[in-house]
Amino acid sequence: MRVVTAQELQSIDPAKFQKEYSRWCEYACDYDWWDYMEERLKEQLKPYGVDVEKIFFSLSYSQGDYATFTGYVNLDEWMAACKDGPLTDDTPTFAEKYPALYLAVQDYGCRVPVEMKHRSCGASVTMDYYGLYGNTGPSGIFQHLDQEAWDALVEEQLDASDIERELQAYVATYPTNSTATCNPSTST
Repeated sequence: MRVVTAQELQSIDPAKFQKEYSRWCEYACDYDWWDYMEERLKEQLKPYGVDVEKIFFSLSYSQGDYATFTGYVNLDEWMAACKDGPLTDDTPTFAEKYPALYLAVQDYGCRVPVEMKHRSCGASVTMDYYGLYGNTGPSGIFQHLDQEAWDALVEEQLDASDIERELQAYVATYPTNSTATCNPSTST
């Protein structure tokens, strides 16, 4: 049996070449593409406070969810990295604009569970906002406040920030719009 190169087979018998080429392609995964993709997504989201725990594909007969990830958003890291408004040098981050809320979230160690699904009709995000800042006390520049005034200030900043909607919008548009409001390189 004569051994031929792929180039020779293509010129000798194009039909057989196509059949063999298709077979070669099925088995030619010579690198760990899945690990790379998973690590890349984790690296891309980490500066914004997002900890990706699991990435999976939900495939079915007629419709799948494409790539889905589950994990947590470390809310204090996200607030420090993301700007509340257009991405300009003078636009404050959520942490700068809502310092009492930021300190409360930081003290509480809030991690918002998130599940992101992409479907052909758009993204679906499920988040649990239960207890964003819990039972925290005045701290930092607000340490002089009594508990009642502190709670009122944090609630006021929580309402003003609309952080649940902003966080939902950020996760829903990632990665297509990941830098629209977030820029970790300029965060303080």
